[in-house]
Amino acid sequence: MSAHRVDAIPAQPWALAKARFMSDLSDQEKNLFEKATLENIFYGASVAEKKHKAESKTRAVHDKMRPLLEAVEDYGKAMDVFSNTYSLALAPIWGSIRVLLQYALDFGKYYEKIVDILARIGDVLPRFRIYERLFPDHERLVLALANAYLDIVKFCTDAKAVFTEGKKSRKPFKLIWKPFSKRFDVYLYQFRMHQKEVEREAGVSHMIESKQEREIEQANRELQERNMKAERRRRVLARLSAGEYQVNHYKTRGVRIDGTGDWVLNDPLFSAWLQDTGSSGCFCCFGIPGSGKTVLASAIIDSMIARDDSAVAYYYCDYANPKTLEMGAIVGSLIRQLIEKLELDITDQFEEELIECYEAVSPSLMCDSLTKLLHRFILEFNSVFLVLDGIDELSRQNQSAIHQIVSKALDRTDCTLKVFLTSRR
Repeated sequence: MSAHRVDAIPAQPWALAKARFMSDLSDQEKNLFEKATLENIFYGASVAEKKHKAESKTRAVHDKMRPLLEAVEDYGKAMDVFSNTYSLALAPIWGSIRVLLQYALDFGKYYEKIVDILARIGDVLPRFRIYERLFPDHERLVLALANAYLDIVKFCTDAKAVFTEGKKSRKPFKLIWKPFSKRFDVYLYQFRMHQKEVEREAGVSHMIESKQEREIEQANRELQERNMKAERRRRVLARLSAGEYQVNHYKTRGVRIDGTGDWVLNDPLFSAWLQDTGSSGCFCCFGIPGSGKTVLASAIIDSMIARDDSAVAYYYCDYANPKTLEMGAIVGSLIRQLIEKLELDITDQFEEELIECYEAVSPSLMCDSLTKLLHRFILEFNSVFLVLDGIDELSRQNQSAIHQIVSKALDRTDCTLKVFLTSRR
């Protein structure tokens, strides 16, 4: 890449936009801003979706915002030739979106309104991805793209000011919101103008030669194909599990004290079992109710994830949530986690196979079919570590099913499988 691109993104406008946004933030909000990532924005959206689920019939928050967030992520990837790109541009975008959503959480239906607005912005941005990849050295195009993404920070700043006023004012919030909602039309117009500017700079009409035009068409086809594959992958993962396992893990991790679980990790018996990479096996941890088995399991999970020498999948059984005690949910969640670790395309054939599993005439047949899929994906790895917490909370029938699933998987010699179980005696 040519060095002149660095000058195409002037630092001062970004620095000013960041300073303006952060000027009235508390220390806690500044921390949210500085540590914002695509992952914790999606996680925050999932938490907010649960909070508003009872009164909301709208499409999932993270689905609405996905086009915007993925467009920003792609922008970062396209610009990653700069050593300072993240701190200059990406960090303010992620930070401003995350803090704005946090502000909006306290305003009920207006949280959904701000999500809808961000979704409309996202609808304008996706086409930029093509040009980012095709013309990374076109200086005027890089500048036009930067101006478009900079307006996201400016919009978030104005929106945050509305919610800040709402917290301080005694007026009904709808009176404060109304002028802002009208100003959004101006922002949307600006984003459309940015889109036209980007297309103009890309030379859609006169600058692109015939070869480049063919490349754009090919890029569009490839993008469409990637989007279809990504959508199919999302459908399959959503069918397997809603992602509750992550929420349960984050919740358990949040109450865990540093050092919890070290005694098990340092135990000679556990260490010997874990380090015996040549053989599969199951390690059971028994304890009375309330003895901390779930917190201990979370420590084991994080320790294994940090080692990065095995594919780790886990599941928390929770009697307070009956759905977590269903075999379809347990096996589906484990399959989803293994698929997420594989860089493979989900085929139509596999999706049809999965649909047939869930349309089985009985729960036992569905479980059998899903178990075969689980064993198949375990064999995609050299080493797999599974953690199943609280299996005593399952019905007798499901406890027996778990025993059979684990036993059959351990009998396979193609992959080293370690299974850590917690249960009452």
